[in-house]
Amino acid sequence: MIEDLIADFSPEAFGEWCREKFDRFTADPHDVPNEEGFPQARVVGYVNALPDGEVNRPLLVMSVYAGQKINERSSRRKQYDFARKQLQAALDRPPAKVKGLFTQGLFAFHDKAGNFRLSLVSGRADGKKLVYSDFKRQSFFVRTGQNNKTFRARMEPAFGSYGDLGKAFSVEALTKEFYNSLFAWYERAMTPESKVTFPNDLTRDDDDRTQLAEHLIRLITRLMFIWFIRQKNLIPDTIFEPAELKTLLKSFDPASPKQDNYYRAILQNLFFATLNCEIKDRDFAKDGSFRENKEHFGIKLLYRYGGEFACPPDAVIKLFRGVPFLNGGLFECLDKKTDYQDGFSRNPKCVAHIPNNLFFDDRGLITLFSRYDFTVDENDPNDSDVALDPELLGKVFENLLGAYNPETKETARKQSGSFYTPREIVNYMVDESLVAHLRTQVPEVEEPVVRQYLGVEEPPVLAAPLRRELVKALYHCRILDPACGSGAFPMGLLLKMVHLLQRLDPKNALWHEVVMAEAEKALAEAESLGKEEKEQRRRRITESFDQSVNHPDYARKLYLIENCIFGVDIQPIAVQIAKLRAFITLVCDQTPDLSDADRNYRMLPLPNLETKFVAANTLIGLKADFAEGLKTSDGGSRLDDPELERRRKELDETRHRHFRARSAPEKNECRRLDEELRKKIKNRLVEIACKPDAQKIALYKAEIEKLREKRKRVEREEWKEVIQSRPQQGSLFDSEPTPVQTVMRVDANKEERDRIDDDIRRHTRVIEGEENRTKSKSAFQHEADRLADWDPYNQNASSPFFDPEWMFGSKDGFHIVIGNPPYLNVELVAPALKEYYQQNYTTCYKRYDVFGLFYEAALTRLAALNGKVSFIIPQQIANNLSYKKLRDMILQKAWLAEVLYLGDKVFEAANNDVCVLALDKSGRKTIRLVQALNFEDRTTTEVPADHFERYGNVISFSGDAGGEAVFAKVFATDRWKIKERFSVFQGIVTGNNAAFLPTADQVRQAKIEGDLLHPVLLGRDFEKWMIRSTERRIIYTNGDTDLKRYPNAEKWLIPFRPVLKERRECVKGVIPWFSLQWPRVQAELDRVPKILVQRTRNPRLATRIVATLDADQGLYGMESIIFLVPRDSNAPVRFLLAVLNSRLINHLYATKFLNVAVKAEYLKDTPIPAAEPRDEKALDTLARRILEAKKSNPSADTSTLEMEIDKIVYRLYGLTTEEIAIVEGQNAAKRPKPIAKPVKAATGRQPRKSVLTDDPDLS
Repeated sequence: MIEDLIADFSPEAFGEWCREKFDRFTADPHDVPNEEGFPQARVVGYVNALPDGEVNRPLLVMSVYAGQKINERSSRRKQYDFARKQLQAALDRPPAKVKGLFTQGLFAFHDKAGNFRLSLVSGRADGKKLVYSDFKRQSFFVRTGQNNKTFRARMEPAFGSYGDLGKAFSVEALTKEFYNSLFAWYERAMTPESKVTFPNDLTRDDDDRTQLAEHLIRLITRLMFIWFIRQKNLIPDTIFEPAELKTLLKSFDPASPKQDNYYRAILQNLFFATLNCEIKDRDFAKDGSFRENKEHFGIKLLYRYGGEFACPPDAVIKLFRGVPFLNGGLFECLDKKTDYQDGFSRNPKCVAHIPNNLFFDDRGLITLFSRYDFTVDENDPNDSDVALDPELLGKVFENLLGAYNPETKETARKQSGSFYTPREIVNYMVDESLVAHLRTQVPEVEEPVVRQYLGVEEPPVLAAPLRRELVKALYHCRILDPACGSGAFPMGLLLKMVHLLQRLDPKNALWHEVVMAEAEKALAEAESLGKEEKEQRRRRITESFDQSVNHPDYARKLYLIENCIFGVDIQPIAVQIAKLRAFITLVCDQTPDLSDADRNYRMLPLPNLETKFVAANTLIGLKADFAEGLKTSDGGSRLDDPELERRRKELDETRHRHFRARSAPEKNECRRLDEELRKKIKNRLVEIACKPDAQKIALYKAEIEKLREKRKRVEREEWKEVIQSRPQQGSLFDSEPTPVQTVMRVDANKEERDRIDDDIRRHTRVIEGEENRTKSKSAFQHEADRLADWDPYNQNASSPFFDPEWMFGSKDGFHIVIGNPPYLNVELVAPALKEYYQQNYTTCYKRYDVFGLFYEAALTRLAALNGKVSFIIPQQIANNLSYKKLRDMILQKAWLAEVLYLGDKVFEAANNDVCVLALDKSGRKTIRLVQALNFEDRTTTEVPADHFERYGNVISFSGDAGGEAVFAKVFATDRWKIKERFSVFQGIVTGNNAAFLPTADQVRQAKIEGDLLHPVLLGRDFEKWMIRSTERRIIYTNGDTDLKRYPNAEKWLIPFRPVLKERRECVKGVIPWFSLQWPRVQAELDRVPKILVQRTRNPRLATRIVATLDADQGLYGMESIIFLVPRDSNAPVRFLLAVLNSRLINHLYATKFLNVAVKAEYLKDTPIPAAEPRDEKALDTLARRILEAKKSNPSADTSTLEMEIDKIVYRLYGLTTEEIAIVEGQNAAKRPKPIAKPVKAATGRQPRKSVLTDDPDLS
């Protein structure tokens, strides 16, 4: 039946197919009118019963004849709108005896040729009205004469439930399935048995696998791009078919593990000599003697390996003639004269080897790609084709990069889809950033109107001047992703900005006007360009807007990419992939004319993106002394130099020319000019920075003369008598010494002379420093050299620094800084890098994480004055002590615009709770708090900008009015804080538990001295109100321990000495090798009574505080415990224990401090009510009764006593009945449920290590 449907689609065949696939399909063929202009719209019937759990989801089934030939992109919006209207009509007038709501339907749009799009359209109803913003469409586009492999496989089984149908239309399942197979291929190719090699270092025979992972990822990148553009019929199918290849290549064996001619002769020639070479220039390199070969040595645009073909060279050139020249750098051969990367060479020592079987056997790469359908159209979260779309590149390559990165490869092996930011979250962050930007730039347009233009519903009509201003604001918007990875955020922004332009300017008239006006302005300032070059620039703009050749989106995307979107990543291969996604999106908006080879089949060559996406370390800027050396006497900059400004404009224009360059000679000329200008700029920088500032010298010399004149006036000594008092030396038994007064003579002018002399010396040092600038030239020149040596066109290199002005020409910062920075603890980076971070980032504190550095870099170096910053990061930024300085910076300046809490189900391989902190440097009066555990059903509240001040700038994710009223009572000003009356500290950190926590048998056998042994608890050894076990023992040693007095203990510890000496504190000389790493103060550990609180809690349990009492045992505890030791005998120990175990304090920790770990710092500042003696005694008594009951019988029911405690605590904090109800409801509930439909993908190239733990020394 599926074959009949594909071969000859008709409404009748569609109805028969539905009858076969659904148990309860009822045919009801009839035509319906439509406003969209389709020649025929026909109801085929209904699926009356389709269970979805306990709910029935009936299906409306329709067939629509679209008239003109349809393709992947044609009339998608019109079809979508038609489907939604028909579902509303079915809701209004449902067929009799059908239970459930028609919020879903199957719609087949077909043309005369038999091509059709089968769409599952689903939504949500509010009563009997569809909520249009909640609609989704998932589609198969089926072409006649094609394999339609994915459609055949997915439509084969019957659909017994709505879940079955949803699975068949699932893009996520398809992507995951593909990735798993691709990763298996990658791992196979990485093994030595695969025999894959690339020529990395020609000086060594054993070096051909050192960069294998990167080479394989680059190969997959290029081949996948080929597979996408095959959808435009731009690549001949014959070069992927083994039967055809046997006629093209000599002795070709597709299954051979030894033969490797396919990669060399076919793919390398396709990559480097076809796609990267203009059609008219394609030819073979000479392959003869050394002298003959020398003519074409190093020219990587010519075909090679002619001897491997079974046909003459002309036939090979003809085979590839139908492939257009695409440019763009993706297929630029990376081989240099002595540094071979791709191995496209006639020298046997310099070639790459990939056996044929890795492409064509059952698990081969070509075989794998051939099993799936691809689409060049980028899917939308609410409108997607069930095929592998360009976003797949991001998902696949973020994971491959995770495997390529040695720090993350274990995670990547275990999970798929684990390093990529879900599209829904990318879109949300992009929308919010664009709304904030456009509201700042065009305040006349209200926020709801901007949001409507970003959405899918019909927006209100705006006056032309306002639309023009919005279009200009988009053109001038500069956007940076400082950790771009494979380009999820740059692509998300590009597509959303295109969507805005479509709705603001459907005919592209305003966009063309703005682009041309800005080009004319630039051309007027471009002194280095001749008249012909300027005319060519104008012609190319006109050509890009030619809708007879290009889709209107092509010009939108091209100039947004050129002017607005920038990306940085530390890994060059990630940058390559980000560029690749930009290339694909431009290719998909061009319409090839396969009959016009002379004009490259009407395909415009792709732009060169080397200066749009760069490989660099975002977190390292230019050295401070370099910037200091550029300052002038008046606080200005030496960069304000006419010659320097002229050279920089030339460099900027050269890079724009390179972006637009369409041929190898044109690109090479731009690159030569770029290098030349960089050197001239460097020389001028050194010249002006190392030249003494004569004006500054003269200014300070004049100041010195004034000071000397002033000194003459106080040159003479002027003696005065003054009375001074000093204490008399008393006897041992005097309670207070009697002061003695003496008369002294002093020079009244000496102090003024000394001050003047200091000023003269200081000014003299400034003059000497200025005069010695030439001598200090080398240090400045080193940094200037580093600046000039950065080569944006070297695709294999990653810059050790990032400077936005030098690399992207961004003087005033970026309007939007957005992304998913790496989650990597600073402790895990190289020592030199860690030291740099600590010296250059003011918020770097305790166990800081790299994502915090990205926030500070964005706010201080990258974002514009009114810039918007939005990152998705672990929620620990909101309340972890390590990020307090960062929170203070953000909140004190009122930069926090929104907190979006997403929970822990966003990334499969990272179980961290994550959130989005959106910042606005223009300042905000309110903060939006968005609870998005169920992303499709978010709740939003607003609080004042200073809201978190009362909580010590700890950010929470709850903003409901009732809850805030509770917290206002808890944090009232008349409370005392625990740290005022108790010493609060984390337990012992051993540094090696095996050494210091011997078992009872080990203690007995080693006869360890009892004086060193103390009872010690882990967090799991006690629970609320009771201690389970005190059997465990710790060997307590610190720096004061005389180990020689304990020979048995010493003998026990000696085998551990090598590993103990490697502990950080030992290496630093803070502790001797035998000491506990963090032993804490022994006197405080011995003190009783004291309170013990579990530091680590199970996140699945509702309670957040588990506290008990060490009444008289002198218990020690490990780092999983927090101690509260009274500072004096009057401290109310049991009173405090009762308050901590109350429901109210648990509610506080469950909602304000969403940490799995209870933090010592937060306990210290927990507000405790001042209580009358009778209330203090009442809570003390209740606590004693519960402790006694639990000690006698651990299973004793003490709930009644605990309720009494709760009542008193509520009263002491002044809660009303309504507020108590809020606490009781919150505390009774489990932690918030995870996202109903977990998003299955993730991001970040760095390991998601435990970034949540504070420094062990929390005392």
